[in-house]
Amino acid sequence: MIAHQAQATIALPWLSAAIPREVYVPSTANFAAPLALALLEAGVVTDDMIVPGPNATLVQVLAEPDEREMSTHALTVWWNDLKVRFPMRTFRWELHVQQLMEDLSGQQRKNKTPIAWFCISRNQNTDIPRLTLARCAGILEKRLEGFGQTVLAVLHDATLRMPESLTPWVAANWADRMYWQESENDEEMIRQAREEGRIAVAVGADPALDELVASDLMTRAKFYDGMPRWATEPRRVVSREAIVRAARGKYEKSVIAACDAIAEVVGRPGFNLEPWDFGAHHTGHYPIDGCMVLLWRDNDRVGQVIDDWVNEISETGEGSELLDAPPIPLTKKDVLNYIRRTEQMMELAQATERLLELIGDPL
Repeated sequence: MIAHQAQATIALPWLSAAIPREVYVPSTANFAAPLALALLEAGVVTDDMIVPGPNATLVQVLAEPDEREMSTHALTVWWNDLKVRFPMRTFRWELHVQQLMEDLSGQQRKNKTPIAWFCISRNQNTDIPRLTLARCAGILEKRLEGFGQTVLAVLHDATLRMPESLTPWVAANWADRMYWQESENDEEMIRQAREEGRIAVAVGADPALDELVASDLMTRAKFYDGMPRWATEPRRVVSREAIVRAARGKYEKSVIAACDAIAEVVGRPGFNLEPWDFGAHHTGHYPIDGCMVLLWRDNDRVGQVIDDWVNEISETGEGSELLDAPPIPLTKKDVLNYIRRTEQMMELAQATERLLELIGDPL
């Protein structure tokens, strides 16, 4: 659970105000002890983890404490307890703590506080969950226009407070970066492609010709073909009261109950997760994995964009398979904040999983 590359400090002679007088270099001595101390002060390391048991040998009783082993054991106990408290079938994650090169940032030098990266990754022994949303969203929309969109808005907001996921709203953002860039519409996108030489055929004013030329481009029209625009940016367009009045069957009522459960978690006093709190962006790398893949339909353009993005980022070496990786200063306060943050996320993920079971069709 702990992979480490700690740091030591070297004092340098003063040369210039622009040159720091201290530099951090990798070491193996300065990570385990601060981590163990922070976990001890935060109560993650308990007394029974420190005191030798009644059947301990004399060698164990007299041995110096192994900070790394103690931290590993304490974090494993805490993480496994979370999985027991919030059991989930879809989301299977692992936790490990390490130091990354980003520790050498100016913030690290300024604070002089050891930083550990608490990283969540997907269990590689399980397949990534893949679900489609079109069928169930369509059922809800037929019951009441805006019902399906409002439910997706609840799901959308929940995913922003969870580890990385590959969704229609994420895919739309990536499509904008890869294909649409600064164009306002498909016509402008095609014109830019023509000017940049990415379209070899000279195109006149005939819209049919533009459509033919654009067949190799990921236009907005192609991306949204068969998918409503609101699927990538859903909004709460109808009230709960209107949805309750429209709900006739057991299925609709179960969806409402699942949304209410999410609302209860995020509305609880002390819940303070903000959008984009979670993810791999703290590392400076782009995500190439997720805790789930949500498509509109099987083999749709959402999946194509996700595949294109993952392939492109993987080729550059800028990708990260981490689902969440916040840098945590090794202090009691920061460790406790991380514990509360992660416990809130796990409870939200459990409630979100229930909603996904109702509105997602597994592939």
